[in-house]
Amino acid sequence: MNVAQYPHRLVGQLDEMDYTLDGANLPPQGIKGTLSGQGEWNGDKQQFSLQKVQLTANDSTLDGSAEGRLTLPQQLNLSLHATTLNLDNLMASAPASDSSTAQHASVTRTPVIAEPRSRENADSPLNLMDLTLNLNADNSVWRGLTLSNLQIDASNQEGLMTLNKLQGKMGDGHFSLPGSVDIRQPVTQVALQPEIENIALAPLMKALELPESLQGTVSLKGNLSGAGLSIEEAKRNWQGDAELEATNLQLAQLNLQQMVRRAVARVSNRVSNDETDDQGIQQLSGRVSLKQGKIVMPDLQGGSSRLAVQTKGSIDMVNQQLDVTINMMLRGWKGDDKLAGLLNDQAIPLRMYGGWNNLQYSLPVDDVVRQQMQSEAKSRLNEWLDRQPPAKQP
Repeated sequence: MNVAQYPHRLVGQLDEMDYTLDGANLPPQGIKGTLSGQGEWNGDKQQFSLQKVQLTANDSTLDGSAEGRLTLPQQLNLSLHATTLNLDNLMASAPASDSSTAQHASVTRTPVIAEPRSRENADSPLNLMDLTLNLNADNSVWRGLTLSNLQIDASNQEGLMTLNKLQGKMGDGHFSLPGSVDIRQPVTQVALQPEIENIALAPLMKALELPESLQGTVSLKGNLSGAGLSIEEAKRNWQGDAELEATNLQLAQLNLQQMVRRAVARVSNRVSNDETDDQGIQQLSGRVSLKQGKIVMPDLQGGSSRLAVQTKGSIDMVNQQLDVTINMMLRGWKGDDKLAGLLNDQAIPLRMYGGWNNLQYSLPVDDVVRQQMQSEAKSRLNEWLDRQPPAKQP
């Protein structure tokens, strides 16, 4: 350290420092690592700068620079690059990991009764600070999701955080989450404009603590807002809507076309359908909304080459229940002309309802077939009556 101009100026170099952080709002195992870099302190302006920073934090590795001011409002400008950034190993609210290794410390959930009921935004240092953050991460992990090319361009003005850019890649897909986070009031307010393209559904649903029973990819563009930042608060308190398009959808352990064929075969042997199954639902699109913990799907349309579907219903994320009806029109029926014609043009409703762990199903194909048989019987009776000679008058 060069102290020749102290207290006006200090210049120094830190070759290596080992550190350990423990305490509230940190992961149970804490944060530890090493720090090195070059620094300068300007005592007259109460400003500092750090260059050639090399930082490890648990299994994350970062480099970059920082500069700031200590007089109010405090200022901090960060420009960082991360080779690896494991957010799950740096946050207290991260989900429990499936496994642990020597380099990936296991994050365990604390008992619910031990978690604070609310966070005091008034105690946040961000309320007294102007902050800019420019972060690029080659590889990162968030809630078990493996992300690449993560880019964050954000600023904070005394508690109002603006996400100019929050984007990255997940597998073959891309996501973007610009918006704002306001902690100037006791309850954090969030407003986001999510846009995702070709993101795999199953890992995303796992990250959001939803059942992984749906496979495929999803794209959407919408608006979300509400109170709180945690996954649980988002489920309960956020609202918004989005245009959604899903492709190559498959319900776990459910073959929709096979279900319809078997249901028809149980009530009538007059028709058959030998068409090869399409792999799930090739495309499904429409508008969805979120309000008070419920995802509402008023009318999603789509299907595949042989199966047309229309989906409506709701998913209650808070109470872990759903009530969804998939109206399916399966083409390719042969046999009895009238019944085959009816089934080729008639939507058959599959209703799924109840709790996630005890779903109930209803597929009333027999009602459709029975209605056709009753219509045929009535038509034949009317034809027979029409052929009868009129009764003679006495």
